[in-house]
Amino acid sequence: MKIRFAVFLAGSMTVAALAFGAAPVRADEGVAMPPHGSTLGGTVRSTMDADRYTYIELTSGDQVIWAAVPHQELKVGDRVQLQGGVPMRQFHSPTLDRSFELIYFAAGATVASGDASQAVNVSGDCPASAVDPASLDFAGIPRAEGGKTIAELFAQRAELAGQQVAVRGKVVKCLSGIMGKNWLHVRDGSSGPEGASELTVTTQGVAGVGSTLLLRGTVGIDKDFDYGYAYDLILEDASLTLE
Repeated sequence: MKIRFAVFLAGSMTVAALAFGAAPVRADEGVAMPPHGSTLGGTVRSTMDADRYTYIELTSGDQVIWAAVPHQELKVGDRVQLQGGVPMRQFHSPTLDRSFELIYFAAGATVASGDASQAVNVSGDCPASAVDPASLDFAGIPRAEGGKTIAELFAQRAELAGQQVAVRGKVVKCLSGIMGKNWLHVRDGSSGPEGASELTVTTQGVAGVGSTLLLRGTVGIDKDFDYGYAYDLILEDASLTLE
């Protein structure tokens, strides 16, 4: 199993980590950073309480992630997303008398519902899923607050070109590592002109088939990336929030 240690820093927690000798990670060190509006996440494997913080061991695909948040009640099996921050190397917890090669201090952890394979990840391969896209139910997916349905995006694509929009949908396909991006296909049950119902999204995050996401990105139209990747409509550089 490939091991990765992670924790997010936020506010005064940065000062605390530095006080214990943690080394900030530089942008060129190859450590995954969460895209704006996105988060690292996974399934809680174990927890440890120390002073004001809860240390969380998370699994996400073939990764093992360590995170620390202000003291919080979490249980094994919870699927969580970490809130904000940057990675730190060589963090030593005096209370635990334990060092972490790479750890992220987070402002908190949000517990999500659903299957752990649906967790949103910053990078890497799309999560394995046994969900058959043909079996997915799109009924009752609400419009994003202040946003658009997929049908409206297709119908209004010319007016929306270049604008930031929000849309909610369920993942039916996930392709990772293509032209430096991950590619999600989402549906919300609505259909636009000529029956268009599937929105292609580029992002630095990945999510499993069947995940319901709130996506925020830039509307692109008439995009041709060569190699057969041509789209009348696409949502680019989207942030992901798992729901």
